[in-house]
Amino acid sequence: MRELTVAFAGMNVLLRHDHDDADRFLHFLFGDLIGFGGSRERVVDILEHDHKGLFRLASADVNYYTGSLGVGFAAALYDLVIYQLLNTNCSGVALHAGALVLDGKVMLLPGASGAGKSTLTAWLAAKEDITCLTDELVLVSEEGGGLVLTPFTRPLCLKPGSRDVVKTFLPKGALADSLEDQQGLMVPLRRINAIAPPLHLVPTQLLFPFFRPGVPCALEPLSPARVLPLLISCDVNGRNLADHGFSLLTRLARSTSAYRLVFSSFDGLETVLNDLFPPICVQPGL
Repeated sequence: MRELTVAFAGMNVLLRHDHDDADRFLHFLFGDLIGFGGSRERVVDILEHDHKGLFRLASADVNYYTGSLGVGFAAALYDLVIYQLLNTNCSGVALHAGALVLDGKVMLLPGASGAGKSTLTAWLAAKEDITCLTDELVLVSEEGGGLVLTPFTRPLCLKPGSRDVVKTFLPKGALADSLEDQQGLMVPLRRINAIAPPLHLVPTQLLFPFFRPGVPCALEPLSPARVLPLLISCDVNGRNLADHGFSLLTRLARSTSAYRLVFSSFDGLETVLNDLFPPICVQPGL
């Protein structure tokens, strides 16, 4: 059995596998998170199920998924690994959120599944001078008296309903190492990002996306009092913290500018977002 360790926020998950295809698949999914970051939580096995290209995902003698090494298998594996990394993690508050960097400033895009988080993150990441850190998860913690972010860096994950649109504005060559099937599209961030992010990630802006079909684009500033419940709704591991992460999220709400973005398409988004970004430029070659 070969082994690969995924490290995030002071926790480790050991991935074991027995096949070259599984090895390539795991490096595609977790290439930016390989290492050792603290205590080992659980062991996850990806085992060849038969000789027809099917694999089995298992942990502690429980089978979680059986199928080919595609987007569906990746989704099941991410769910299992993230659960293992966060199940007892109390080093900070984990939020369902995308994260981007522009001119050294870090913007979070918190949102539940279906809010348009990944689609909007991909649209912004395709713009010049914007670096994508994640479209899935960030850990907010305290360091040196301030707030810092640890992104769960993975390929952009796009559902079938948005992938065709997103593919039209991604940089040329972005799809060279992608994974695509009937269940969606996954694009490595290294194929999109041209600029390395800063090592010290301090949150400065919050943008809450709300996808609403047929509704015109609109940007609304939010007060800290309105931001806090929205952040709480995106909290993944609050149960592990003594105050359920309330103090950290209150600090985040009070220390950042925050906006609510309602959108149904990308038409008009550049105009609406002019208050948040310098003129948004498409990468050369698009």
